[in-house]
Amino acid sequence: MEQFLEHISAPYSFEKMQGEVNYMKEKLEEELEEALEELKISCRVQGYVKGMDVGKYMENQKVKKEIAEKMLKKVMDVETIAEVTGLTTEEVLRLKQ
Repeated sequence: MEQFLEHISAPYSFEKMQGEVNYMKEKLEEELEEALEELKISCRVQGYVKGMDVGKYMENQKVKKEIAEKMLKKVMDVETIAEVTGLTTEEVLRLKQ
């Protein structure tokens, strides 16, 4: 035990440990920075995909409404239009006004 305490209390041992701690700190900071960059990229990709999904949904809704409007001009009943387009009867009625 005494040898261990002498070894630890020696100045070079403290400096060596301090150097190792500093090295580990630098490596952890580098890894953290890399992980944050990967997270930023992942978030951008997820945002892009989400935006594409929303865009596709909006375009799909637009097409459904255009079809419903054409069907309304052909004087088709609201329930049939809703069934064919996938719109709710309320949405079809709003288009009818």
